Amino acid sequence: MSRIEGKCSNEFAGVKEAFAKNLNSGEDIGASAAVFIDGEPVVDIWGGYFDEARTRPWDRDTIVNNFSTTKTMTALCALILADRGGARSERSSQEVLAGIRRCKQGARYGQTFSGSHLRTCRLDRNGHSRGHL
Repeated sequence: MSRIEGKCSNEFAGVKEAFAKNLNSGEDIGASAAVFIDGEPVVDIWGGYFDEARTRPWDRDTIVNNFSTTKTMTALCALILADRGGARSERSSQEVLAGIRRCKQGARYGQTFSGSHLRTCRLDRNGHSRGHL
């Protein structure tokens, strides 16, 4: 049994259970997960190991490469937002790119990259800008 550390609100116990299942089944060696609602952490957990030999425990600040994982999450968020009527899927790529450029200046779109610096815009439940993380 992998040890899970961190905090998880009771209403998100299912997240912690699924996380533990992945670690205990061997599907994942180690991992971390965090969920924030309205800027407040409701899940911040980690567990397992950093290495395949299982000699280095995964800790709160373990650093890993994300490669292209953000593309999937961004697409998922966009689909959920569109399903809830909060985004127009018929927008042109020029409109979307203009929004991304505004985000670099403090406007309201998800994630933008500038060199090696990642900047994430905070949005409220209605998709309005709440500043940057």
